[in-house]
Amino acid sequence: MMNLYQAFATDLTQLLGHARAVRITVPSYMSLSVEDIGMSPDGHRLV
Repeated sequence: MMNLYQAFATDLTQLLGHARAVRITVPSYMSLSVEDIGMSPDGHRLV
């Protein structure tokens, strides 16, 4: 399970880059918003 989380976290980091938020839109689908909300106490980026 941790490997899946780490892979997902890597994808999100690449998606955000240096941006604080991105919105992905695809016609006929609901938009997906991804936002950086800070850092966890142990130094991980929270999205």
